[in-house]
Amino acid sequence: MDRAMYWKAPTENLICGDVDGNISLQSSALTPNRRGWDGRLPVPGTGQYEWDGFRKDLPRTLNPVAGFIATANHNINTSGYWPPVAFKSLNAIPTERFARVHQVLSDIIFSRR
Repeated sequence: MDRAMYWKAPTENLICGDVDGNISLQSSALTPNRRGWDGRLPVPGTGQYEWDGFRKDLPRTLNPVAGFIATANHNINTSGYWPPVAFKSLNAIPTERFARVHQVLSDIIFSRR
């Protein structure tokens, strides 16, 4: 999962599993870290908002309690995570696709228990 932090492409939610039954999600991209900047608007070229390396705290999970990982272009930012990985408008991110994927996977998992 650590190598995925340096994915050299637009932000992606990488999901994987292994032969031992582990599953994980890693939000990945070379995401610049800028103090005092939330990513929404351009900043003045005063030097106040220069990059301070790359973020190492992108959202990730390993073997979630639910027994599955669902993603469908929904808000992946965890509570208190700032600045968010992607904005779109935190209040307007559609959740219907994620809710449906989550419901179907939940039904499958719980019907097997």
